[in-house]
Amino acid sequence: MNLAYDWSIPNSIKAKSIRSIALSGLQDLILYDLVITKPVGVVELAGSRAGTVSTVLLAVFSHDIRSNAPSFRLDSDYAIGTLGFPASMFAAVLQMVSLNNVYFRICSDAARNAVSTEASLQWFADRT
Repeated sequence: MNLAYDWSIPNSIKAKSIRSIALSGLQDLILYDLVITKPVGVVELAGSRAGTVSTVLLAVFSHDIRSNAPSFRLDSDYAIGTLGFPASMFAAVLQMVSLNNVYFRICSDAARNAVSTEASLQWFADRT
C-alpha cells in the first residue's frame, strides 16, 4: 500500500484542532523548527494525517508579511504550510477559524496555501 501524498497538488484538509497565540511582535518565534519573524500572532490549524505525516497550517500575522511569506515543508513527521497575513487581520482570521467547519489547503507551491470555512471555496481561489 502506497501512503504517499502528492504535495505538488493542493490538498484540502479539515482542521481537527485550532490553537492560537498573541505575541508582542518584538522577537522571533520557532514552531516546528520554522523561524517565524517577529509575529504579532499565530494560529495553528492541525488536520488529520495525510499518508504517514501529520498536517499543519500556520497562519502568521506580522507587521512585515514579506518576512513570513507562504511556505511549505515536508519532513518525516509533518507536512507544514504557512500563510502570512498583516497583523491587522489577526482578529478577523481568528474569528473565522473559531467556527465549526474549518478547512485548510497546503501544497508544495505555497502560494496556493489557503484557509476557509468550506472546502469547496478553496478551489475558487485557483480560478482566474
